[in-house]
Amino acid sequence: MYKFFAIAAAILYVLKVCAEIPNVSSAKPPVRDGLYLHIGIGFPAQTYLGYTSPMRPQINIELGNQYLFLKTEKSGVGFKVSWFQIGYMNEVVDGISTSVPRRIHTFDIRLLKFGPQYSVALSKNVALDISIDISPTAMFATGNFYGQSSLIRYLGIFIGPNLRFRYKKWAIGAELAFGKLTSKDLDKYSNPNQMSYPSNYIYPRVYLGLQF
Repeated sequence: MYKFFAIAAAILYVLKVCAEIPNVSSAKPPVRDGLYLHIGIGFPAQTYLGYTSPMRPQINIELGNQYLFLKTEKSGVGFKVSWFQIGYMNEVVDGISTSVPRRIHTFDIRLLKFGPQYSVALSKNVALDISIDISPTAMFATGNFYGQSSLIRYLGIFIGPNLRFRYKKWAIGAELAFGKLTSKDLDKYSNPNQMSYPSNYIYPRVYLGLQF
């Protein structure tokens, strides 16, 4: 996990330096609109048919904007929208129908993650952002299920609080999302009348980022 944050910080630092080259002397107020980029790691857990199982950590990237409509030098109220948040994880789990372990690749796609936001300046360079995020979500898991390759789709909505501290352009934050996703086997050989059971998810996430 430390290696992940070191790599994420290095990537963000390079982007920060590149963004500052055109206007080195620009100093922005802590309470402001802006484009943000977050690189994070999530720790999802799934509850299915009464059984809760933690999943492997998920690496993700998020790009969005925040818009503050009622704004002063010290605080602002507005709206944030992430144009996308994309995550990936892979895990090896015990076989269900066979004794052979299965490797599963999961892609987490969230488009138009949005919600109200309140920002407050803690000093001339530090700000705190608090928001409630709502994110329509599609997850796709591919792997060897029941002895054959399959693609399973999960659809649903996540909602939860998000807390972010910003120092100048740097940001560090955490969120806790809850959601219910319904699965469907997209394999052409699957039973079209197969029952779909919803899974409850809890998804804590931490991230590093930049706000431009």
